[in-house]
Amino acid sequence: MSNRSPIMLFLLLCFLSIGSGCNSSSNDTTAYYQTIQSEVQQVRDEYLQFLELMGSKDIQAIQSKLNQLKSKANSSINTIQKVPTINNDFELKSLAIKQLEVLNDNLENRYPAIINLISIADMSEEEVEQLEDNYEKIEDLEEPLFEQFEKSGIQFCQHYKINQNKG
Repeated sequence: MSNRSPIMLFLLLCFLSIGSGCNSSSNDTTAYYQTIQSEVQQVRDEYLQFLELMGSKDIQAIQSKLNQLKSKANSSINTIQKVPTINNDFELKSLAIKQLEVLNDNLENRYPAIINLISIADMSEEEVEQLEDNYEKIEDLEEPLFEQFEKSGIQFCQHYKINQNKG
């Protein structure tokens, strides 16, 4: 089994494909969108670093990054929750919070098992299956939320006639 799971690559591609920015003449809607998007993107960036670090098998560094990521996700959830919701936000705020909460749940409940498994020098077939099952569970939980958040952002930008720029 290689250090890089196909699921980690998939998650990396999901993160890279859904980061987007908006420009608008309406300061309130732009600020709303940018605040939410910025918080989510900051967590995504740290999540990508965490996923890359998982391939290193440096358990101490991985555990440290996991703790930093949980802290950042919690901080971002709190920041987004404090943003006053605007009308017709197409669930942008709630989906941002939900995907960060699901990530936190995975960091708390699924990644520790993965970390334990990757620390094993020669994994048995059963351990490899456990590793793959954990990655699949994470993908099944996170992927739909990433897609919903992307669609919500597109709808938001279209509704408020905001130019959406990828990158």
